[in-house]
Amino acid sequence: MADAYSVQTEIINVHDQKWRITSVSVSENKDNWRVTGRLNSPNIFGLPDGHILVSILLEDGVILDQKKADYRKILGGAGRHRRHQFGVALFAIDFKSIPEHANVVAEFQITKSNVVIKAAESNVVTHSS
Repeated sequence: MADAYSVQTEIINVHDQKWRITSVSVSENKDNWRVTGRLNSPNIFGLPDGHILVSILLEDGVILDQKKADYRKILGGAGRHRRHQFGVALFAIDFKSIPEHANVVAEFQITKSNVVIKAAESNVVTHSS
C-alpha cells in the first residue's frame, strides 16, 4: 500500500428527505479502493428506493470514474420499541484506484415512479487514507 495521503469527500443529500448520508470513508485494500458510507434516519421506516451515486473527480473537476452503490438497511436497536428505533443503512463500492487529492462525491439519489430525484445540498469533509 502507498503512504497515506489526502482524499476529500463530499456528501450530497436530497432536501427534505429524512434518510440522509451521514458519513463516507475511503480506504485502500490490497487490490482496490473501497468507498463506504452510512445513511441515518430518525426512525426505521420509509427507506426510499434509490442508490448512492459515487463519483471520483480529479482536482480540475473532471469525472474519472462513477458507480452506483446500493444501500441496505441494518436492523438493530435491541430493547427499544420499534417506533423509537433510529434507521441505519450502509453502502460500499470498490474502485481500481483513487488518485491523491481526488474528490470522492457520494450523492443520494431517490427513485420515484422511474424518475431519479437528485440531491440539493452538500457537506464537504477532508479524509486521509
